[in-house]
Amino acid sequence: MWLFKSEIKISENFGAKYIDSLIELIETHFEIELVNKKIVEPELIFIDYKIDKKNISFMSEGMVGTSIIGRRRDVKTIITLLENEYSKFLESGVNQERIIKSYEVIKKVRQNLNYKDVKEIKSILKDAVQIIYSQINVDFKSLFGQELILNDSQIYVDDETYRQSATGLILDLSLSDCNNFKIHVECLIDQAKILIKIKNKNEVSDYKEIVNRIEQVQNAEGLSELKEIKTGYNTLV
Repeated sequence: MWLFKSEIKISENFGAKYIDSLIELIETHFEIELVNKKIVEPELIFIDYKIDKKNISFMSEGMVGTSIIGRRRDVKTIITLLENEYSKFLESGVNQERIIKSYEVIKKVRQNLNYKDVKEIKSILKDAVQIIYSQINVDFKSLFGQELILNDSQIYVDDETYRQSATGLILDLSLSDCNNFKIHVECLIDQAKILIKIKNKNEVSDYKEIVNRIEQVQNAEGLSELKEIKTGYNTLV
């Protein structure tokens, strides 16, 4: 199980060939073993390695760039090497914020709800559950290096018992590495908000750093806006 990981964007270059070029450089200094390669979609690639027996992942996303994910000290070692000896491969520099694309998905869904009745809105949201969950999963992994599993979802439309009749999609999620780590996500479609809350933080002591980073930006309700959660590199330097 790979515990908490930091994520640092190293370049706006992306693609498997770019990662291969980085690995060719890094392997002159470290022992490298390919562990897994996952293509989520044509322009979103995760490649997992063991670098000197340390778990390191490279994430490449089209039009966004390439990031390194791993334990803070291990990522910092790789970054220091690249900065000192191969800076040309870090054209955009390091320590750039990730774009939280889930909000773009929410915005597109909201646009499709215009001039629709309640039944139609519920149908559109039902069809959008998987798309919204998938993008939140990508953004969550970019923040924490952990993937999420969708356990359940609820839809609220014109319901006086829910946030003054707000249009909402609630996702009940858990970490793929720890099913006991339950995450409550509220997508307030008409307000363009994505709010997160850890449901059982006292039962997941191995993931304190994830809990702490989420709770650092929580509001009076104990909910944290996804886009306000800091990326891992803030604690690296």
